[in-house]
Amino acid sequence: GAVCRQASGACWAFLGEKMRQILFGIYPPGEQWRPTVVCLFILAMTVFSLSPRQWRARTAALWIVGLAAGLLLMQGGVFGLARVPTSSWGGLPITLLLAVCALGAGLPLGVLLALGRRGSLPTARFISIGVIELIRGLPLVSLLFMASIVLPIMLPAGMTIDSLLRAGIALTVFSAAYLAEVIRGGLQAIPPGQAEASRALGLSWWQMTRLVVLPQ
Repeated sequence: GAVCRQASGACWAFLGEKMRQILFGIYPPGEQWRPTVVCLFILAMTVFSLSPRQWRARTAALWIVGLAAGLLLMQGGVFGLARVPTSSWGGLPITLLLAVCALGAGLPLGVLLALGRRGSLPTARFISIGVIELIRGLPLVSLLFMASIVLPIMLPAGMTIDSLLRAGIALTVFSAAYLAEVIRGGLQAIPPGQAEASRALGLSWWQMTRLVVLPQ
């Protein structure tokens, strides 16, 4: 406190003292090497994935396996690691994990919503439009509030859903709604002649979408 009062600018002494708490929350100090490993993996994979040459199925599989292993490492309870509940997770690791998982899970969901909105099935189009417009019309903080506060109140007695899972679902749905509009804009930019040529070659709608439309 005395050091901060003597300083004329930012209180760097406080930041230095609380740096571990800022980065890792209340994660046990003796186990903070585990979230450190997870953060380094995410940062390394992000740099690795920046190259278009790495946009392959094996990279996606490496992400999935790595994140699953990271979550298991953070939670513990295996291989002699102390179990740490998700309520003790915080700081940079939880931010990176939620961001990557929400974007990774939101992308395929966003593709489905975009295809449903542009599709010819009235039911799928109605549901897709409703989900996209409803989610995009709500602030993210309100979705997180409902997932964290409102949903547990509405659940039956004795039924609980992990708070980290609730936040992850809210972020995933939010990301999917915005990604769906980005993807829909890209689909609209594809010349109609390509779809006509695909049908002329005898491709089904799914084959045309998977082999011709989505790769672009």
